Amino acid sequence: MESEKYIAPAKYIYLVAIVFIMATILGILSAENNPQTATQSIRELSQSLAFTQDFTPIELTLFIFLNNSIKALIAMLSGILLGIFTVLFIIVNGYLIGVILDLSYVQFGVLKTIIAILPHGFFELTAVGLACANGLFLGAKLFKKLQGKGRIKAYLQQAIKGFALIILPLLFVSAIIETFITAFLAGGF
Repeated sequence: MESEKYIAPAKYIYLVAIVFIMATILGILSAENNPQTATQSIRELSQSLAFTQDFTPIELTLFIFLNNSIKALIAMLSGILLGIFTVLFIIVNGYLIGVILDLSYVQFGVLKTIIAILPHGFFELTAVGLACANGLFLGAKLFKKLQGKGRIKAYLQQAIKGFALIILPLLFVSAIIETFITAFLAGGF
C-alpha cells in the first residue's frame, strides 16, 4: 500500500479470497454432512436477529450498514495483531456463508439462491474482503516493524482513509440493495 493507495496490494486480496473460498467450501460440506446441525445453527442466527423484523426499511438499512461496517472495521483493525483475528473472521464468515448457500440451495434451488445472495453480496463481500486484505497487510507491516524493517503509522492512516472512501460506500450500497432489492427479488420464496 503506497501512500497514495487505500487498498492493500493484490496478493493480500487474493489471500483473503482463497481463505474465504476454502472456508465457504468447508461450510457447504459441513451442511451437506450435518444438515440438522446446520439448520439449527442458522435457525439460532435468525432468532438472534428476530428483533429486526419490526424495523422499517430505513431502520433495517441503517442496521445492516452499521452492523457490517463495525464488523469490517474490527476485522481490518484487528489485523494489527498480526492478522490472526482477521483470518479467523474470514474463516468464520466464509464457513457461515457456505452453510447458508447449501441450505438455501437445498430448499430453493440454485436460481433463487443466486437471486437472494448475489445482488447485495457482490458489494458486501467486496467491501469486507478489502477490509480484511487491509487488515492482513497491516499485520504484515507490523511484523516488519517489529523486526526493525518498516513503519506502520502511514499504512494505518491509508487503510482508515480507504475504509472511509471505498469500503463504507460499498457497504452502504450493499445495505440498500439487501433491504430493498434483494427483499423484493427473494420475496417470492
